[in-house]
Amino acid sequence: VFYAGPTFSKGKMIIGPTTSKRMDRFLEFLAQNGVLATIGKGARTMQAIEVIKKYQMPYFVAPSGCAAYLSQKVLSWKIIAFEDLGPEAIYEIEVKDFPLIVMIDSQGKGVF
Repeated sequence: VFYAGPTFSKGKMIIGPTTSKRMDRFLEFLAQNGVLATIGKGARTMQAIEVIKKYQMPYFVAPSGCAAYLSQKVLSWKIIAFEDLGPEAIYEIEVKDFPLIVMIDSQGKGVF
């Protein structure tokens, strides 16, 4: 799961990370339903770190302020749920050579 706020220009998705902490209350639900890792920006709550350890699901950060660059790595995208929410819809995106930093590994060890 990539916590992001996409915008669109000339048929292309412009995408950058958004704050992950505000989604931490949903992290265990995501883990229980097969999500293997999350991507976003910023620190996570202690509760989220415990979920990360329990399910061994690492947390990656995408570089902030690099939406134009990150967008060049998007090969395709489609809305898979909640189309009526516009940018807040759920998208499936395919990327290649998308730069990420391991912020919290699957054992709960991290930078924060």
